[in-house]
Amino acid sequence: MPSCVDHGDGSSENGEIEQQSVPVASRLIPDVGPRRAQGPTLHRDSRPEPCRAAFPLARAVHQRVRASAIHKGEEGEMKLQEFVDQVQDRAYFESPEDAMKAIEATLTTLGERLSPGEAHSLAEQLPPELGQYLEQSPGPQSFDLDDFLTRVSVREGTDITEAAIHARVVLDVLRDSVSPAIMGRLRHQLTRQFDSLFTGPGRGHVPGGHR
Repeated sequence: MPSCVDHGDGSSENGEIEQQSVPVASRLIPDVGPRRAQGPTLHRDSRPEPCRAAFPLARAVHQRVRASAIHKGEEGEMKLQEFVDQVQDRAYFESPEDAMKAIEATLTTLGERLSPGEAHSLAEQLPPELGQYLEQSPGPQSFDLDDFLTRVSVREGTDITEAAIHARVVLDVLRDSVSPAIMGRLRHQLTRQFDSLFTGPGRGHVPGGHR
């Protein structure tokens, strides 16, 4: 898999995650408001090509969504499309592919932090294309919020400030998509330090999600 060069976001020359934590969590979780001016302005071509090429799975899922007859498809397909659309809209991504990269990076890192049983329960309430990210690297691994954001940053190929914004948006949509009981158990497995990722107001129930 191609690797990303060091962008000063905690990643190394070979794309591996540095073990030293980056004490930035307390100041890198801005509120995700409705105003367009608050969202990051992203350009697909601003990323180095190796970083974009490192996500063939995200590209394949995006192509599958576009090829599907969403309005006639199964509930899982509709739910997948809606999840991606919500992330794209709330984070002001220019394309579904960019939104999928953020989703993959955030859910994969979250899966590493959760116990296998909890990751599986959460994955069962998501479309298979999204649930698989939670079970790619079975946890639980013990790392703090700074390390969480560093891992998301490396996987997404962006800086930690944008990774924090994107992770919060993905978890915001996740909260609207799964049952309160599942979300409560997920929050219970994380330290209070992670609360800053879940302080957004949410936007309401995502169609096809669990109540």
